[in-house]
Amino acid sequence: MFCIKTVSIRHCDFGVDLLYQDFLRKLTAELSEKQYRIVSYDHNENAAAIFMKDEPPVLYFVSIANFDRIAAERYEEAVSAMMSGTLDKNKPIFNNAVCVNILFSEDLSKAGEFADMRELNRDGNIHNIWWYTDGENLCFGKGQPNKIYGIEGCVKDACLKNSSVDNRADDGRTLAEINSDISNSTKLKPKTKYPIVTMVICAVNILIFMAQTVLGSENSFILSFGINNRLIFGYGQYYRLFTYMFIHSGLEHIAFNSVSLYIYGSRVEKYCGRMSTAVIYIFSGIIGGLVSAYFNDGYAVGASGAIFGLLAAMLVVAKRSGQKVDGLSYMTVLIVAVIGIGMGSLEAGVDNYGHIGGFIGGLISGALVSGLSRNKKE
Repeated sequence: MFCIKTVSIRHCDFGVDLLYQDFLRKLTAELSEKQYRIVSYDHNENAAAIFMKDEPPVLYFVSIANFDRIAAERYEEAVSAMMSGTLDKNKPIFNNAVCVNILFSEDLSKAGEFADMRELNRDGNIHNIWWYTDGENLCFGKGQPNKIYGIEGCVKDACLKNSSVDNRADDGRTLAEINSDISNSTKLKPKTKYPIVTMVICAVNILIFMAQTVLGSENSFILSFGINNRLIFGYGQYYRLFTYMFIHSGLEHIAFNSVSLYIYGSRVEKYCGRMSTAVIYIFSGIIGGLVSAYFNDGYAVGASGAIFGLLAAMLVVAKRSGQKVDGLSYMTVLIVAVIGIGMGSLEAGVDNYGHIGGFIGGLISGALVSGLSRNKKE
């Protein structure tokens, strides 16, 4: 577990504006849906609050402050000190900290002047970004990015007069209570306890490979059931688009694919369900087979196209939920996919077209499956 150093925020001794309070509570609800957790806030007047979310190797912070009620320079120092202390205590897992500082003010010109003077403030691995708002408009400091990890969407939603979080944020709870309640209620919930479909597919792949080995007919299986451009498009043997994904060539091939299938398949099955996992696997494998057959003249076999589809489905789940999928974040999954496809393009004998096709199939089927699931809940 990483450590958090909580800091107290000094501010002027004035009552906090009701508009700011309303904005802060709405933004707290929006950030909580994305699993940001509150790490520091003023318990008395809520003049400032800081949220954090870890996405190795980056720690993301969002600070919200009533610019009209704080000593801005001291606040800036406090935020930077907190980021630095947190980063130091959690190396080497995290090597960068990014904080989007959102200044609320009824006078946008004053807050804008302060934000513009900061431009893009970098101090080693500490990055401070300055935005400002009056609760209706979101503005960006000079030289500042206007998009950071979806935070801009949370702020814009909080600025809407008829925000979807109005009722949940306006019920007398403290910021910490809002944060805890909404984070827990929107957290990814498992649909299945045991990855039965994933295990069945693994077992089928292994049993077929054992049969190939015992019978000494690996080449025969590949010629009979593998992907081939001429046989599929010329002779209409479309069954190969299904059978090829259960055939493997060599112990290393089946071993690597079995491990990868379990890692990604079990997670997809846990959060998308058994039937959805089967659909994603088969659809991705077929799309991967079509792309492979179109671009390749030889024979191709293996589950890797379907596995890349499961990886893509995980990417969809992580992106839509804004959460980690059993410890794997959106960025982690994306990096794994990019590296996998990149290495495939460099290694001879690897059907990278099948990987790319399967990944595209996973994006499509994953989006459809998760979309249907959300509609059922609504």
